[in-house]
Amino acid sequence: MLQAYLVSIGITAASRVLFVADGAAWISRRIPKLIRALGLQAEQVRLTHRRMDYATSRNHQMPIGSGAIESAIRRVVNLRVKSNATYWLRENAETMIRLRAWIKAGRGENLFNQTTYAPITLAL
Repeated sequence: MLQAYLVSIGITAASRVLFVADGAAWISRRIPKLIRALGLQAEQVRLTHRRMDYATSRNHQMPIGSGAIESAIRRVVNLRVKSNATYWLRENAETMIRLRAWIKAGRGENLFNQTTYAPITLAL
């Protein structure tokens, strides 16, 4: 899903791409394969493992903060999914969060096209 999204936004046209892994080995191991699959060139890619390399990222004018992501998690997940008397199965909650993110990003039709075999006219 990530690869399809990165292709759809034209990631290969970016001058710089920063991949950050949070220390989980299973994430770090997948990034080189993703880079190859996307056709990114070595000079486009910065890769940070285990811990954020703030100095290198700052030198390359790359983002170093996580505040926007943390704020979004609080607002979307905590305030919208975790409310009084609301109970979700984990997979359903994750699906709803993903669906909301795609719709809020104006990409609901793309999600529909990726997840169904029916022509979009059938959904209208």
